Amino acid sequence: MLLLVRVRNCADDAEYQMLRQQWDTVSRPQYARRTWSPKQEEVLGAVAYAVSLDDEEQKRLHKRCLFVSGGPGSGKSAVLLEVAVRSAKGGIRVLIVCPTGQLVHSFKSQLPEVDGIENVQVDTIHGVLRYKRQGPDEKVQWAPPSALRRIDLILVDEASQYDNKEWQRFAQSVAEQPHLPYVVAVADFQQLQPVVSGGLCQNMLSGWPRVELDTVYRTSDPDQLLFLNRIRERQPAREALTHRKNNYNHFKQCSARCMI
Repeated sequence: MLLLVRVRNCADDAEYQMLRQQWDTVSRPQYARRTWSPKQEEVLGAVAYAVSLDDEEQKRLHKRCLFVSGGPGSGKSAVLLEVAVRSAKGGIRVLIVCPTGQLVHSFKSQLPEVDGIENVQVDTIHGVLRYKRQGPDEKVQWAPPSALRRIDLILVDEASQYDNKEWQRFAQSVAEQPHLPYVVAVADFQQLQPVVSGGLCQNMLSGWPRVELDTVYRTSDPDQLLFLNRIRERQPAREALTHRKNNYNHFKQCSARCMI
């Protein structure tokens, strides 16, 4: 209502254009320098080398893909964002592909205020593939996106969540690009799986060069660390859950006594 009143009460067209120019300004966070782990530095270095290749023969001989794996807390999304920022500052055109619109919004809100950040595009895999709405457009069953010809670096987030059909079409579209864009896929196949059908992406990434990031849990309790590492691979036994519950209840009782 306040926005509507402000627009309605504009004195003339000049004031209205001034308001439009203010609304078109994107407010971005400041760029923060971080200390990266050796594995994260390995990813950053591999991408920097891949996108720096200008010779077509070197590109053809170079493996134009990288699989970055790691559990929750290993900094996969953070290093993906850093890769996008560094590449964009160097004039590289970057596309970040996400499985959901919520992740698209999350990445867009984290893009910092640096020179060249306009070179970064963020979209869902369905948006990249240009899926058609129901109606007359349904006659076009499949049209590979030509917009990828303008992209030099493709970053795929949460690759474990893509259905087979979407991933096959996406991989086919990338493989058909004559300029050989570099593709970095981030995934943890112990987390969320595709809703319909999966497995194709995991099989394809198993043949890519791989860097596995180390998980950093926010605790120094050895029992808790052991429990967290075990449940990443398999469901915990009932005895383990009971043991954790008893320890937690004991901790609460001790804390209550200390407060008294």
